[in-house]
Amino acid sequence: MRIYPRNFILVFGFMMFSFFISPFSSTSQAAQFYWTVEVVDTVGNVGKHTAMGFDGATPHIAYYDESTPGLKHAFKSGGVWTLETVDTSGNSGTETSLSFNGGDVGISYKGNSHDLKYATKSGGVWSVDTVDAVELIVGEDSSLAYDSGNPVITYSSYNGTTFERSLKFAKKSGGVWSTEFADSSSAVVGWASAVAIDGNGDPGVVYSDQTNSDLKYGIRSDTPSWNLEVLDGNGGTFTSLDYFSNGDPAVAYRRQSDGHLVYATKSGGVWSYESVQTETPSYMKIMVDSSGDPNIVYHSGFSSIIKVATKSGGVWSIQNVTSPGSFLSADIDSNGGIGISYWSYLANDLYYASAEQGNLLNGANSDVDVRFDVGVFTGSGESGGITADSITVTGDGRLRKDISGTSEATWKAESFIGDVFGNFDLALDNATLVGTATLTFNYTDILTALLSAGYTEEGIRIFHNHPTNGIEQLPVLSQDLGANTITVQTTSFSDFGVGVNPEPSSLILLSLGLLGFFKRRKK
Repeated sequence: MRIYPRNFILVFGFMMFSFFISPFSSTSQAAQFYWTVEVVDTVGNVGKHTAMGFDGATPHIAYYDESTPGLKHAFKSGGVWTLETVDTSGNSGTETSLSFNGGDVGISYKGNSHDLKYATKSGGVWSVDTVDAVELIVGEDSSLAYDSGNPVITYSSYNGTTFERSLKFAKKSGGVWSTEFADSSSAVVGWASAVAIDGNGDPGVVYSDQTNSDLKYGIRSDTPSWNLEVLDGNGGTFTSLDYFSNGDPAVAYRRQSDGHLVYATKSGGVWSYESVQTETPSYMKIMVDSSGDPNIVYHSGFSSIIKVATKSGGVWSIQNVTSPGSFLSADIDSNGGIGISYWSYLANDLYYASAEQGNLLNGANSDVDVRFDVGVFTGSGESGGITADSITVTGDGRLRKDISGTSEATWKAESFIGDVFGNFDLALDNATLVGTATLTFNYTDILTALLSAGYTEEGIRIFHNHPTNGIEQLPVLSQDLGANTITVQTTSFSDFGVGVNPEPSSLILLSLGLLGFFKRRKK
């Protein structure tokens, strides 16, 4: 088992459910993803300002190395991550965006001198351009795309003389960069820009006009000229833009007036809006998949969970991915799987979560890999109502289902990376649980965090989101302090969570600790 001692454990007492923000998702999941989480880079404080994309099915991540400092790039090939340094000129590497021109990767970012930079790797060699260094500060909220092979970048510019902020646009053509003001109509405009190429091959952009509290949208024609309009008069930030195959824009953003996660589309010249979630989201990415369904990956705000919202058949479904995470970016690979890069603000490391759709159980009486969070599950086989080929397990990490020709199916942990809430789900397909099931959890990976927080190993408990009774503590059959395991019984399969049952005198300190953690915020 691989040990990550800095993983976070959400600890809570059975008397605190009125305070506790539950990790269990109550939203139906029409589209089910199976997630694996892995650590990409752990050297120093790394992983802020991530930007990711797929070259086919190969994930690439640009990110900031605060310790060096500098811009780094990671890609995974043959199951192995390769890390490389792109630019270490001073404090370069924040405000990143990543895209592909054919098989060549490009990155826009803010340089050490508050300038806008662009790096591209071709033939295995990195080259770096300074794109814009005219105003006092340029390059914030940079967003990169390719227009017929030419890189285009939208970004924010701050004038040190007039103290005004504007939206700028840069394009490289014939080996030469040109820059222009896309919108300088108000004193503070151009924050939170996101660029994408529409169905006509024209760059589109969505951005914030802070002066007028508007969210704006624009298209640049080949004239060149900008056609700008107000998308939402209630304002917006943490924007993301993509296009449907018919050329209609799809926009995700946090509405400024109420903090909701909003999905907006424009069809027939008219904008329509949907409030996807009422929590306060940040760091989001919208992606239209090959089926024409929008997928929004976002950081959920107060609960600090990274989530995926998917609209299919006119209905939104939301799935928890992992936590805690910030500075996230996401993309869809050539096989329809989702990849998410993010920075863990507890571990100060770069993480990567990946998912594929569909049922990962491929048949009875064979060894198959499935996704899971933690521990060992031992079922009673067909005699207990659980058939060997009808168990669905979802979550993070990996387990192997080993059928040895007996009536008993045993799930053994191969490795644990895990959802840091210990939130996971066990469900049955085409089967019914008869009586009780015994579940044994190995909590080695959270023990260090537990003891560091002042709690005891003896206080570990398993909580269950019962379909009718709500959250309840499961009865403990046994606990092996030497093996770091706890065994419980359940009469139903649904969401479970790993937590602690502290002494009553610890409840006030625990409440203050959780409130302090959840109130920590980053741009």
